[in-house]
Amino acid sequence: MRVQAEHTFKKVIQGAFNYSYVKVDVQPSSERSKVLDAIQNDCLDRDNGEVDSISHPSWIRAAIDGALRGLEDFPFLYQKFSSTANIPKPENLNFKVLITKVVGTEADTTSYALIEASAAATRSALQQLITQGNLGVNSTLTGDNLSKLIEENPVVNSDTNPKR
Repeated sequence: MRVQAEHTFKKVIQGAFNYSYVKVDVQPSSERSKVLDAIQNDCLDRDNGEVDSISHPSWIRAAIDGALRGLEDFPFLYQKFSSTANIPKPENLNFKVLITKVVGTEADTTSYALIEASAAATRSALQQLITQGNLGVNSTLTGDNLSKLIEENPVVNSDTNPKR
């Protein structure tokens, strides 16, 4: 099962507005957990602040760091949201997280904002996987099956409202 989630971080910190947006794709994996940059730089909407590892390597690194932080919270999320006894124990689960979109502005985007947005998006995707009971690894998700699965699981948007 593959789940997409996104998070928009908007917050005023010490008088400065911070903004970032990160979209992730999370799926259980039979391999060790990992986070990868999967941004397709030929499809970027640069006019709306989309970036990649070529134009903003430190932003992508921050998004990866945030997703890793989100993965660290899996045991807590599992304990909080699992209600089915037949879900594998958390120590046996691994995940593949793909960073698929990062958006920011030169004036308002910080590493902190990117880490927070990416961690929140990753946690949201993990929560969906847990509550849907979709923690099993399915290696047959390719082509049409994968497209259908993405259509059936719309992106979750979790916004952080600005505090003024």
